[in-house]
This record gives sequence, C-alpha cells and structure tokens, in this order.
Amino acid sequence: MEFFDDSTSDKEQAEFVHVAREATHWMHRIDAVKNLTDQSLLADIAKNDSNCFIRLEAVKVLTDQCVLADIAINDEDLDIRKAAVKNLTVQSVLADIAKNDEDNDMRLTAVENLTEGDELTDVAKNAEDDAVRFAAVIKLTNWYVLNGIAKNDIDCRVRRAAVFRNILVDVEQNGWSKELIHSYKGTFKERDILALIMNDAGNSTCMAVVEKLTDQCLLAYVAICAPYANVRDAAVEKLTDQRLIAAIAKNAEK
Repeated sequence: MEFFDDSTSDKEQAEFVHVAREATHWMHRIDAVKNLTDQSLLADIAKNDSNCFIRLEAVKVLTDQCVLADIAINDEDLDIRKAAVKNLTVQSVLADIAKNDEDNDMRLTAVENLTEGDELTDVAKNAEDDAVRFAAVIKLTNWYVLNGIAKNDIDCRVRRAAVFRNILVDVEQNGWSKELIHSYKGTFKERDILALIMNDAGNSTCMAVVEKLTDQCLLAYVAICAPYANVRDAAVEKLTDQRLIAAIAKNAEK
C-alpha cells in the first residue's frame, strides 16, 4: 500500500507519522499532522485521537469526502464538525446539513459550499431556517426559481433577496459592467450584511448604516432587502447608478 506522495520523501513522511503518533508534546504532534499526506491515517487521527486540537488539525488536512461527511454529520465536537463541513464538496451532503443540522453556523457554512444546482434550489425553497433560505437565494441564478421564491416565500426578506438576485441575473444577461457584477458578488459574501438583514437590526441602526454607505451595490441591496420601508427609501435616495434606480423602480411597479 502506498502511504506517501511525491511532495515529501518516504523517510520524511515516516518521521511525520512517528511524531504525530508518539511525540509527548501535543504541539509537536500538531506540526507533524499538518504535514501528513496519508488520508487513511489522517482519518484515524481525526476520528479517534484523544486530543481535540490534534483531531481538528487532521480534519483541516483531510480531503477524503466520505470521511469528512461522516465527521461533519456525526462528530460530537462542534468545532471539528465545522472544520469538516468547510472542506466538504459533496452537494447532497451539504444540502442535508444546510436543511437539518441543529447548529446555525453549520447550516450557513454548508450553504456557502453549495453550487448552482438542484441541491441549492432545494435549500433555497425548502429549508425551514429563513437565514439559510436567504443565504441560498443570493447564490441562485435561475430566473424561474428566483421568481417563484420572490412570489411565494413566507419571509419578506427572503422574497426581497430573490428580487435582488433577479436584478443581478438581468445585469449579467444584458452585459452590464463586469466590475459592477464582481462588486455585487463580493458583497454577498460578507456575513455582517447577512446579519444586518436577517437579525432584525433596529430601524435607527439600519438608518445609521445607510447614512454611511456610498457603495452603489450595497445601497441597492439595502433598497431591496432592508426590513423597514423608510430605510429602503433612504437607500434609494442615495443611489446614483441610473440602471439600478430604473431596475428597482421597475420592480416596485410590479
């Protein structure tokens, strides 16, 4: 059985294995684990080592999707489960975690790793957690799916997010500024923006945020998704991009 790859010599890997297993000081073991390449050994350490910090480091190095899925779903240590889900790419498992996991961060992290497809659509439409549906909606590009969510979701913020994503889809299809598109997409990766919308910040807090905003992408986002009408109106008043103003106005007429 081949345990080592070409990036380090067999001798070096053997030393890493020895230190990872036998060293007295746990920090030395962690340094060794970081350099291991044998996935079966990493899996054993990740699941069975008595030191949680060493287990965590092993999970970070793991690439075996079956092992990662097992750890993400079944491990008793939440930090280790979070590390596992960050390395997961199996869409069906990610969707299951996004919909059913008991921990909010686990659900949202799973959504981050979902790509466009049936699983992402399923989460956007069917997850019970409004924040999870919201996070999934802002990754969708299917106009038909977004339109259905915009009309039918029970949460007004999720509906507004679907409308905003439809505007983005329209921007992309009509060849608008690539820089603008890139800026939009970057915006949606910011957890503080999600928190602002989904955690029901007070009206005065939302207004204070709008007063400081100059970025047209963020202002357009607030104009669609903010939970208060006066906050949305304030964001619209600060918009200067005529294309966005027109798109938002057109949507308001529907």
